[in-house]
Amino acid sequence: HTALHYATHYILLTAHCNTLMKIYIPCVGSRGDHQPFVALSSELSSRGHQVCMGIHEKYRSMCEGRGFEVRMIRGNIEDALVNSPEGKALQNANVFNALSRLTAMMVPLSRLQFEDIHNQVREIQPDIIAATTLPGNIGTRIMEASGAKCCYITTVPNYPTKYFAPPTSGGYQSMAYIFNTLKWALGLRVANYLMYKKTLNDLHKEFGYEPFPSSYTRGYMDAMEVNQYPILHIYSPTLLPKPADWPERAKVCGFMELKDSQADAFQAPEDIQKFLDAGEAPIYIGFGSMLGAFFDDAWRRRFLDTIVKAVEEVAAMEGKGGVRAIIFTVGAGDIPPSIDRCFLLDRPVPHDWLLPKCRACIIHGGAGTVSACMKAGKPTGVIPFGLQSDQPFWADILHFRHVGPKWFGAKHFSLKKFRSMIADLVTKEKY
Repeated sequence: HTALHYATHYILLTAHCNTLMKIYIPCVGSRGDHQPFVALSSELSSRGHQVCMGIHEKYRSMCEGRGFEVRMIRGNIEDALVNSPEGKALQNANVFNALSRLTAMMVPLSRLQFEDIHNQVREIQPDIIAATTLPGNIGTRIMEASGAKCCYITTVPNYPTKYFAPPTSGGYQSMAYIFNTLKWALGLRVANYLMYKKTLNDLHKEFGYEPFPSSYTRGYMDAMEVNQYPILHIYSPTLLPKPADWPERAKVCGFMELKDSQADAFQAPEDIQKFLDAGEAPIYIGFGSMLGAFFDDAWRRRFLDTIVKAVEEVAAMEGKGGVRAIIFTVGAGDIPPSIDRCFLLDRPVPHDWLLPKCRACIIHGGAGTVSACMKAGKPTGVIPFGLQSDQPFWADILHFRHVGPKWFGAKHFSLKKFRSMIADLVTKEKY
């Protein structure tokens, strides 16, 4: 739990004070985006601080009984992907229209998030605000006006560097350092101009904040530089070390997880345990909430059918007869029938219980699931669903670090690609 102590230390250090404090941690995003901050809030609360975490309603149960207050933030991105016309359009975006479609979905969500964070800060009057990735991007003026000591805390790299590309640019590395630098410079400016500038200026005016000056061509990043807020990155420095060109106030703390392991209290259902006991350790194949958020039921059925067939074909290869899989199907709708080699998991199971029992993993590449696979020490293949997200970035890093094979996007799956990834994971010793 070194990462948890490290992050807690630096958050408290921002206040330059040893007394107990009111701390507000607004969070938006997926389950994986919430879970490390639940651990952080729990740790701060256990030290006697009065902690309030802003969360989406669907993750309320994660926080129950952990000793801190929760308040609801609207604008759930996962729900918008599934239910809104803008979200459905984004699922079929290409390189030319992805940013405009992402903007169309995010602008109304950002407004809801901004309003809720504004109201909660006014009501709580915190001593410290530790803003997670998206609340930090949209809420800088709220943080400045609050009178609180502030920091950013993020699951992805959120500070420019020449050593790697931005996490939403489609991968980890460019051909040369200069291209990484240009991607950061261009990406921040384009995102500010297309996604944030008008929206934030309108919100600042509506809620009584000063608009960003015209010199803030990078939006929140320029505000962060002016304020010199610390920025804490909660991913493994072994997986991605702190770049030499980052300032002292940019830290890499490591993955954060709850101290009380869910595995300790989990009672394995009889059918899962029976499958695990019936043969060699299986491959875990799961894509979290992505399977229910992207594409339609017919596509999901073809996707799952292809995975099952790939497992069967790899098992039929000489010397690979023991290949089996546990396939996470929550949100998939119509699913294929079970076969002896594939257990179709239709309910959530704690990663820290299941993954150590598996031989390898195939995941979507979200930061939280990457953390779970690395903690379990498993070779990991990645099939990103959101090519405009950080998933290809982590996929590239895992391949670069010889943790797993080259990735491919879910939209472009094929039997050959699945078969190759599964075979690589169970045969190549370098992973």
